[in-house]
Amino acid sequence: MYLQQYFIDGLGCVSYLIGCESAGVAAAIDPDRDVRKYVDTADAHGLKITHIIETRLHADHVSGNSDLAVLTGATIYVHPAANAAFEHHPLNDGDVITLGTVELQVQHTPEHTPESITLLVIDKPRAIEQQLVFGDRQAVHQDRIREINRKGPNILGEIRRRGLNIQNALADLQRGAALLDLRSKADYKTRHIPGSIHLAADDQLSTHAAFALPPDIPIVLLLADPDDYQRVVYSLARVGFDDVIGYLADSLQLWEAMRLPVTSGDVHDITAAQLHDMLQKVDANTPMVIDVREPSEQASGHIPGAKLIPLGEFARQTKDFDLTRPVAVICASGSRSQSAASMLSQKGAETVYNVLGGTLGWMQQGFPLERG
Repeated sequence: MYLQQYFIDGLGCVSYLIGCESAGVAAAIDPDRDVRKYVDTADAHGLKITHIIETRLHADHVSGNSDLAVLTGATIYVHPAANAAFEHHPLNDGDVITLGTVELQVQHTPEHTPESITLLVIDKPRAIEQQLVFGDRQAVHQDRIREINRKGPNILGEIRRRGLNIQNALADLQRGAALLDLRSKADYKTRHIPGSIHLAADDQLSTHAAFALPPDIPIVLLLADPDDYQRVVYSLARVGFDDVIGYLADSLQLWEAMRLPVTSGDVHDITAAQLHDMLQKVDANTPMVIDVREPSEQASGHIPGAKLIPLGEFARQTKDFDLTRPVAVICASGSRSQSAASMLSQKGAETVYNVLGGTLGWMQQGFPLERG
């Protein structure tokens, strides 16, 4: 039996390639959108991918089953309770998939979602059986992503880097595309294009993009390194943002030379101590504190008087926000709050603070907390 596990940092997505090298066949289980790695691994071990198995309709990432089926000709398998709208073969409780000397026995386990299955793997030559897939491993729950997976995701095909000159990028932005700035936070604060959304191009990009970007929007990228293009595109595609038009290949220096607007600052970094001092003065400059953590996190301790708006609800709940009011955004450590603060800045908020170190930094300073 051959078994390879793949793990996506940030989202916590787990997928597998399992097969029989003597028979030369394999199955991909819960593939993510970067499907080339499954094909490359299979080729390296003399395997042909014949089955693509979904253990559920994922809510944390968009599946790569469509792309993988096109590349390999494999059949997609999913439980009937998924009501899948794409071409597939139904997989029922008690079914057995045979891959040479490896058997995958299907158990319908609908405790988490109606279509969830668990696979019992039997390696016949060794008489070994083991549980391969256990329940849900979802870090971000979104109905939109489940619906994409039910209908069947778009086929990404080969990801090719596409550089845009300023004229082309402007045309796309004027038609409603979002400008996603993925440079360092320091570079963004020094100078950026007004209206751009800043996110770090790190392992959390998929998660933060799912919260920060409107659904079904075209995206123009501003990258620190064009070599990051493919990685960023896959990170966005994993949470359903397939329409990446390209990246701005011209420099910001040229943007400025063409007398196009740039700005700086917008989001001001402050420490917990600075926020504490601000809150001691009750006047027009005292910021409203918004906590963008999850309710369970806030219940364990939060800044007195902080308003809870989880990052996943932030865009909706701040739709009619008073943009003239100073706001301090805080999370656990300062990462999620930076994304939320960037969204407020993009809306045109006049004074936005991001609390460095987050609630942890507040606690380390010994400042008071409210609970519940």
